[in-house]
Amino acid sequence: MVVHDAHGKHLGTQLEPPSWLASWMHPGASPVVVGIIGDPNCGKSVFSLALNHYRGTIGCRGWRLDGDGASPTPDWYLSSQAATPQAVDNARENIKRAWSEDMENRIAERIRRLRLFFEVAIADLPGGDHRQTPPRRVPPHREVMMREVDVFVLIQRADKPSESAWREALAPHGLDGRIAVVLCSQAPEGPPALEVSTDRDGTWRGAIRGLDRKKKPEELVSAFRSGFDTLWPVLLRHSRST
Repeated sequence: MVVHDAHGKHLGTQLEPPSWLASWMHPGASPVVVGIIGDPNCGKSVFSLALNHYRGTIGCRGWRLDGDGASPTPDWYLSSQAATPQAVDNARENIKRAWSEDMENRIAERIRRLRLFFEVAIADLPGGDHRQTPPRRVPPHREVMMREVDVFVLIQRADKPSESAWREALAPHGLDGRIAVVLCSQAPEGPPALEVSTDRDGTWRGAIRGLDRKKKPEELVSAFRSGFDTLWPVLLRHSRST
């Protein structure tokens, strides 16, 4: 369990779960951690919320983790966008912090702990440092959290494709082969839709529309249902034995 402290003194402090809780919630021998990756403003957080909502509708025990410790996208931020966008934007700015190795280690540990309790964990991962040219999508030490992920879903914008850059960033850590799904996001404000098919190299690819923060997860899942039904067993194939 992680302590959330408004004053920051104990923020991130971890408490060992009671033994009875661990034995009751253990999912079995093969949990899977699904990491959602992509450049900033590509729709990662919206997609992760929709996928997590889908998980709940099919009765799979799981959790969604916001893995961007420096610039989190909490549920309250996404759910309040339609009503008070400027106010929640300001509130989100106030909780941003600088990345550190300690922060990355803590997030990696949180991902590891999710395996103790859930069948599927969905991690909304950071997009890297784009203040540099070229961007550093996996800055030094960021790989510690990436290694805890079993399979990646890459979201890329139609007008800014990034698949080759992400594969290049993950390759030095031997993680580029964990990209199993690549979705090209377009028309975020349009009607939601998801179409997927498998490529000759075994990667699943598709076009996704409607990844807008103002849309509710249930609305997206209703439109994405067929695509999610196809992709879900693909993600489960990458489960890691505990």
